[in-house]
Amino acid sequence: MKLITLIGITLRVSVVDEPALLKPPFVLAFSDFCPYYMIEYGDHFLSIQGHPECSKALIAAAMNSCKAVIPVTRFNEGMESLQRDTDSVVVCQWVLNYLLPS
Repeated sequence: MKLITLIGITLRVSVVDEPALLKPPFVLAFSDFCPYYMIEYGDHFLSIQGHPECSKALIAAAMNSCKAVIPVTRFNEGMESLQRDTDSVVVCQWVLNYLLPS
């Protein structure tokens, strides 16, 4: 689990997926860790690498269930990141605004 801050927005990220690009997306947010952190395809698809929908308890449980295969340093960093605040509520509101017609 890694804590990413983009343009003043902080979310937890557990993996970096590189999307198979059929056509170039509109990149809404990026970082050195994840160049396609938040992307949009037209008006119909929004992808976010962070996990604004996941609670700290859910993430801790997922990490603990995989502890045997996560390097110790990465596991400790991830558990430490759960102590810091994120902007999950703000990002969830953005997603709702994107999905719901105005």
